Amino acid sequence: MAKPTDPWAADDVGAFFFRIFFATFAVALAWYFLFLRTPGVHACGPHAAVETPWAAMEAHVQSIGGLAVAYSILLNSLVLWVLIALMWVRGETSHSHKEMLQDYADERILSLSQQAQLLDARVRMQERQLAALKRARKER
Repeated sequence: MAKPTDPWAADDVGAFFFRIFFATFAVALAWYFLFLRTPGVHACGPHAAVETPWAAMEAHVQSIGGLAVAYSILLNSLVLWVLIALMWVRGETSHSHKEMLQDYADERILSLSQQAQLLDARVRMQERQLAALKRARKER
């Protein structure tokens, strides 16, 4: 097998990812609309007359007391939107918290670099003073 002449570029990854994503999405939608929504011609079994594939599971969930209440609450669109809003707020505050920490870290690095520059200036000044003292001693 020959080595490829063109090097692989990371620019291709985004397009490849979206192609695979949309292909997967198309297959899932095709499966849903072609097979899950229409019962087979020769359907048999206890759930052959059920409208959707999830109806049996929903009936089982509805038969359990506390789970039925939780399921009916989660089906309410207001609850769903409140949960989405809470997750969004949490994400935003988490993002702003990260920005705040990054700003603090940047300020701290700047402060430490300024302190290091001041200490370097003091060391140079003391070295000059020491050199001047040594010259003064030699002259005596």
